[in-house]
Amino acid sequence: MSPNRVKAAAIGGSIAGAASEIPLLGVLNLACCALVVGGALLAVHLALRNEPPTDSAPLGVGAAIGALSGVIAAVVGTIISIPIALLIGDMAQQGIETLLENSEAIQIEGLPRDLLESLTASSGGLVMSALLLGLVVSLVTYTLFAALGGILGASLFHKKA
Repeated sequence: MSPNRVKAAAIGGSIAGAASEIPLLGVLNLACCALVVGGALLAVHLALRNEPPTDSAPLGVGAAIGALSGVIAAVVGTIISIPIALLIGDMAQQGIETLLENSEAIQIEGLPRDLLESLTASSGGLVMSALLLGLVVSLVTYTLFAALGGILGASLFHKKA
């Protein structure tokens, strides 16, 4: 893949990944990963704008650029979500510790006290596990939807001979 196409995928994927982590804007990904598809469309547009005209749309090229932008979006989104997840994890740990300090015999909706104590001991590990699982899920879904967006972008933005 040419450096121009990789750069275009990096731009589209970075914008999609960052936009996906903005709280209210990220909701758009619930509609068939709309932000990720949009990032792939942008990437394909940027990559194909200086290409020579062709008889048929370069669907394979669009899919490759889109898939790469999806991978980049997943990685960028995960990197941006790390400080947020660590902050939320710390707040949750403090909340559980406060709950344990203020209660003698606690039984919250079937959760025994020893389970809550074990959660406070390993909340950092839980946060990192959740981030890793989120990265894996994002890699798969973002890559698939971005490849579809890349195919759509190639059919929309290619120059006809």
